[in-house]
Amino acid sequence: IVQYIFQYADTLYTSQWTCDPGEVGISNTILSSNVCDTLEIVNTQFYDCAPTLIDLGTCDPDSVGTFVDTLQNQVDLDSIIITSYTLNPTDTMFTFSSSCNPLDTGMTILTFVNQSGCESYEFNYTSLIIPDTLEIIDYSCDPDVWTDTLMVFTNTEGCDSMVYYQILPSSPVITILEESSCLPEEAGLDTLGFFQTETGCDSIIILETIYSPLEFTLELEEITCQQETGMAIISTFDGQAPFLFGVEDEPLSDNPIVTGLGPGNHMIMVEDANGCVGTEEIYLTEPFGVDVELGDDIEIDLGESAQLSVLYNQPLDTFFWEATAPLTCMNCLDPETSPMETAYFTLTVIDENGCEATDRVTVFVRKDQGVYIPNVFSPNGDGAIESFTVFANESVEKIELIIADRWGEIVFQHDDLIPGDLEMGWDGTLNGVKLNPAVFVYMAKVRYVDGRQEILKGDITLIR
Repeated sequence: IVQYIFQYADTLYTSQWTCDPGEVGISNTILSSNVCDTLEIVNTQFYDCAPTLIDLGTCDPDSVGTFVDTLQNQVDLDSIIITSYTLNPTDTMFTFSSSCNPLDTGMTILTFVNQSGCESYEFNYTSLIIPDTLEIIDYSCDPDVWTDTLMVFTNTEGCDSMVYYQILPSSPVITILEESSCLPEEAGLDTLGFFQTETGCDSIIILETIYSPLEFTLELEEITCQQETGMAIISTFDGQAPFLFGVEDEPLSDNPIVTGLGPGNHMIMVEDANGCVGTEEIYLTEPFGVDVELGDDIEIDLGESAQLSVLYNQPLDTFFWEATAPLTCMNCLDPETSPMETAYFTLTVIDENGCEATDRVTVFVRKDQGVYIPNVFSPNGDGAIESFTVFANESVEKIELIIADRWGEIVFQHDDLIPGDLEMGWDGTLNGVKLNPAVFVYMAKVRYVDGRQEILKGDITLIR
């Protein structure tokens, strides 16, 4: 026997929480058990899980930062607390005050602590108040009111101020009037009168006459080597026409150009129709002339050269030579010359100021015979007088030498013998054969540098 008992269907109501807004709502679920269904109704509610932000201040620099704490509530959901600590800056205040007491001056620092434990500072600067001093000076001609008083006042801050009040004797009022005159005798001071002011003080009026000579300008022409005297050209003069011009202590004229002024000081004078005179001292310098020296006359032998040397005392602008014999250069100051005859050389120089100087030098040429011919030689190998030749100075330009024996046979001949050159002379041989000691004759044709020619004859003894 099976007995079936009726079982009622159950309905369950439950609630839950979520942080996800999409899960919020009511859901139904059928649960089966023993063939009968059970209905479960779930109500899902929203719980705000957003983090909590807390901003706090701190006086401790080590506590500055952001800190995160996670907590779990009664529905098993996390709560996040974010705490940010920022540094509270120290407050600093500056105050200013003043005092009449020097001991109160300077800086003081006050420290305050707030409820958070943070310190604040107050800097107080106290400056010194300098006492005011006022000086009042007045003048009076009345001796009864002359005074010298010092008054002291104190202001609201307790500082003293002083007023120094003086009434001093008043000097006489002197008024000076000025005028000018071109006459020296009118210059000076002149009292015009005495008066009395409203305060009873004397007032004096004085006229000062200032000497103001006649004014003019000068243009000078200096003394030069070409112009032996200078001149002064007078212009732009004031005063009353007509005018007279000239040099002091000399007769004046109406010509504004004063000429004939030599070296030295001159007092130029201008006088107008009223007798007013103006003067100005000038100085004219004597030009520094150029000097040139060619030195003493020179003496040379024919064929020699002479060096001309020039001395001068200041820079030259130009120069030129005049010569009776050739010079190595006409545009230099140190030429050379080799004259055949006595010659004259003149140098003219001109300096930068146009001054000119001239000097002359004479070069004397000696034409004495400068030829020497020995009369004996010994070509025996002992090193003394080994050859025969002709000796001469620089006046000789060329020598032709012929030597012959007593029968007229030529034993030596040279058409261009160098004077004094033993290597070119006769060594006492003929065709390489030594000749015996004997007497030989010679003929030397000498030509000098000036073109003259001379034939010299004689005999020469050969010994061994």
